[in-house]
Amino acid sequence: EEISETRAKIHAEDGVTREADLVLKAALKAQAAELKEQLQAAEKLALARRRDVSDATAELRRAEEANKVARECIDELHGIVRETNAEIANLHTAAARAGEERAEDAAKLERLRHELEAAAARVDKGDGVVVEAQIAREHMEAEARA
Repeated sequence: EEISETRAKIHAEDGVTREADLVLKAALKAQAAELKEQLQAAEKLALARRRDVSDATAELRRAEEANKVARECIDELHGIVRETNAEIANLHTAAARAGEERAEDAAKLERLRHELEAAAARVDKGDGVVVEAQIAREHMEAEARA
């Protein structure tokens, strides 16, 4: 009888153990399914983040290219400004030179006018210097045209 009771206990314990194994297996299956879902969600999120990073990288490259083009334009504009400033300086120099030349021309014309007046005065005095006055006048007119 004791053996039968022990066998019954062992058999009952085996049943409990089997039932516990089944419950444990079911719990592990449920946990595995949940972990699988979490893994799939994490993979989707990682893929979306990779796409975001890829998009951001492409946008960064486009921005860098636009920045490079802008720098080239700025450099070109700086060159144009330098050339324009040089041309302005040359124009100032030419204007100053032209002003000096005008002053020199005015002085020459004034000198020639005095010479002409002096020659005319000599002619009026009867010095017979008509040719000299004519030459001076022609000289002055030629200078005025130049």
